[in-house]
Amino acid sequence: MSDLSYILEILLLLAGILAACLIFSNAVEHLGEKLNLSNQVTGSILAAIGTALPETIVPMVAIYMAMSTGTGIADKHDIAIGSILGAPFLLGTLAFFLMGLTIFINKKRRGTTNVMVNIPHVERDLVFFLIAFGLALLAAILPSMIKIAIVVLLGLTYAAYLFKTINAHDEFAVCADTGKQEPDEAPELYAHKLGLPDTLATTLIQTVLGLIAIIYMAEIFVHELEAAASHWSISPLILSLIITPVATELPEKVNSVIWSSQGKDTLAMGNITGAMVFQSSIPCSIGILFTPWKLEFMPALCGILAVISALIILITCKTRNKLHASTLVLVGSLYLVYLAAIFN
Repeated sequence: MSDLSYILEILLLLAGILAACLIFSNAVEHLGEKLNLSNQVTGSILAAIGTALPETIVPMVAIYMAMSTGTGIADKHDIAIGSILGAPFLLGTLAFFLMGLTIFINKKRRGTTNVMVNIPHVERDLVFFLIAFGLALLAAILPSMIKIAIVVLLGLTYAAYLFKTINAHDEFAVCADTGKQEPDEAPELYAHKLGLPDTLATTLIQTVLGLIAIIYMAEIFVHELEAAASHWSISPLILSLIITPVATELPEKVNSVIWSSQGKDTLAMGNITGAMVFQSSIPCSIGILFTPWKLEFMPALCGILAVISALIILITCKTRNKLHASTLVLVGSLYLVYLAAIFN
């Protein structure tokens, strides 16, 4: 295949992923309403877990292939570890950057560039992320027996997160400087526009179909990028640390851009931070159990920058009791630091 063919296929798949994300984000809003869930629970749990599946599947497939084939084990473990650590890093940098940029672009309609979220909810997500991801990074330098204990702790941490999020007393987010309340009404269900009844069953069908489309096209996208990387002579580690997470994190990025452009910052932020908590708990547990989980410099740097990003936002929320789009753009710049280190 020519360079142009690879580029065209990648662009077409990007368009397909965008369409699938529109279908999913539209359905998951209605699903949250029908289940009487808050925007925070809908974004941090339903949307976060759903859109995190593509990047969770990639390392699982790589680990399975290493175990079943017994060939190229080191490369496949590199892909798995890079994908696992790259996911929360991409969410904590590029996803935040895109959300902040979207808020700036829609400044006139929104009337503010502050992020319209409940600060305690953002703080809760980030605290759980820092605990879980810190444990996962610490496991890299611990003996094997203690690593098992870390895996148990990661499972308990995510269970505690689910409990706290579901049982939180949520209120609508109100912008501090304008008094404007975050919109809560979901746009019309796409399936309803096609003449189907706006019921829970229809909503579930659209949600599942959107999710299947996201996973299917994200997987094809990753394989296409792998083929392109081979064609352009990019190493498996670079692929796993840069290209694969960028591709598989597209659902979170696109959904958050869609929701923040609609002024639904709680859904947008929850989709990112909730996915960060999930990625630092479940996929990291899989990596600790089924790979050597010894972090070289670049994967370790990836993890450290993700922690720095979360700390910047957490400290900003704690000290100012509000969050500005410029902070999201600032932490996004950490991705440039990482690229500079990789290509230095």
